[in-house]
Amino acid sequence: MRTKSYVSKTQIAKDLGISKGRVTQLIAKGLPVREDGKIDYRKARQWYEANIRGKVKPHAAGSEAVERNEPQSGAPEDDDAPREDFTGSRARREKAQADLAEFELARLRHEYCELAAVKRMLGGLVVAAKTRLRAIANKMAPELAIETNPAAIQAAIEAEVDEALTELSHWEPEVA
Repeated sequence: MRTKSYVSKTQIAKDLGISKGRVTQLIAKGLPVREDGKIDYRKARQWYEANIRGKVKPHAAGSEAVERNEPQSGAPEDDDAPREDFTGSRARREKAQADLAEFELARLRHEYCELAAVKRMLGGLVVAAKTRLRAIANKMAPELAIETNPAAIQAAIEAEVDEALTELSHWEPEVA
């Protein structure tokens, strides 16, 4: 049992097994403290037991409990844990690093490419198609001006469009 009724943040932190910074967080959440910064040990201990220990979930069988205040949805909220779950944090970091390495390998294998490169290539294809299709009118106008048979005009236009489409199917993007 403690003989002093008022203690410092450092002392209460040591007694509760938490950091001094965690004590500051708990004060912001309502842990009783005097204006001079001293903490009533008995009131602080009662507040801690009611507000923090009551929300503790066991970490593992036979081990000390780890403070945790998880919201109903399971998403992180204002965590009351003295420190983040180290194992979970490390697992997330390692997964992110593995995902990044996997993506980089796929990129090196040319399974992925940059969006900007795709946009440049498609832009070049559109310009080539536009240029080739517009050339049809200039090329065919003199030939069709003397033709009077509608079926022959249609066949000539279709043949020229097919030729333009064949050319475009062999189009290669300019490599910058």
